[in-house]
Amino acid sequence: MNVLITGGAGYIGTNIYLALFNHGYNPIIVDNFSTSDKRRINELEKLTGQSVDYYTCDIQDIDKMVPILKDNGIAAVIDAAGYKVTAESVTNPLKYYQNNTSGVVNLLMAMQKANVKKIVFSSSASVYGDPEILPVEETSETIPVSPYGTTKLQSEQIIRDVVISDPEWSAISLRYFNPIGQDESGLLDDYSNVMTNNVYDSILEVLNGTRDHLDVYGSDYDTKDGTPVRDYIHITDLADGHISALDRVLKSSNNFEIFNLGCGNGVTVLELIDIFEHHTGKKIPHELKGRRIGDAPVSYADITKAEKILGWTPKRSLSGEKIESK
Repeated sequence: MNVLITGGAGYIGTNIYLALFNHGYNPIIVDNFSTSDKRRINELEKLTGQSVDYYTCDIQDIDKMVPILKDNGIAAVIDAAGYKVTAESVTNPLKYYQNNTSGVVNLLMAMQKANVKKIVFSSSASVYGDPEILPVEETSETIPVSPYGTTKLQSEQIIRDVVISDPEWSAISLRYFNPIGQDESGLLDDYSNVMTNNVYDSILEVLNGTRDHLDVYGSDYDTKDGTPVRDYIHITDLADGHISALDRVLKSSNNFEIFNLGCGNGVTVLELIDIFEHHTGKKIPHELKGRRIGDAPVSYADITKAEKILGWTPKRSLSGEKIESK
């Protein structure tokens, strides 16, 4: 079965590709390579032992997207093409509204024209903003504190409205918490040709000497050590969550659902540093910086819904080691 991954050459997209391949799907990539690199294609070919079908295309180009969807007999789309740097969205909001919100509109229009009406959408825990009640449930209040979060919430509403308008549509929105780590090969890290924006890869850069220290943004929050609390989910677990969501979307119609994907517990940034220092036996120099605009102090997920309905649960620790099933 052919599944199209938009943003498929990115950190999340490549790990989803690998999960799809390992579960017997035939993944196809669309990416404009604005923040990724074509070396990712070579890495996927090395990992899968076969050529990767991909198209260099922006999802906003409806005229190009329609034949891609039709000619490849696409059964469903996994949309991971959004920009994702919260701080950048605050300084350049129009970039995010154009790519993330308008991108979803144009993608859905192309899918409608091609009669492809199944989609799994990469959303974000940022839609919850600064939650008052923890852990965060899918029914929790959504008040984003950054343009990035707003674009994800807007996109969810747009997708919901499309599903309501046509009973043939089915969609699942996956609200990611904080993806971290690499696949077992170590190839599919959070590389970006623009910037490193994943704390895991920033830590690795300190460990391998690429950078001399880690910047920790915010040290005066009302948390146990003053640094932000996040729910870090291993990237392979996140990718597996897409398989569970895709299986459900393909079997349903006239249905829109939202699921949190996280580990269900919070870790401060300083605790995360301690975990990696213990695991590697190396010190990770770090500097405490001021708060970053658009960051919530504390956020971690209630993943009960995903566990019960999707049959999914995280299986890996922050160091990537497999943990025992609950």
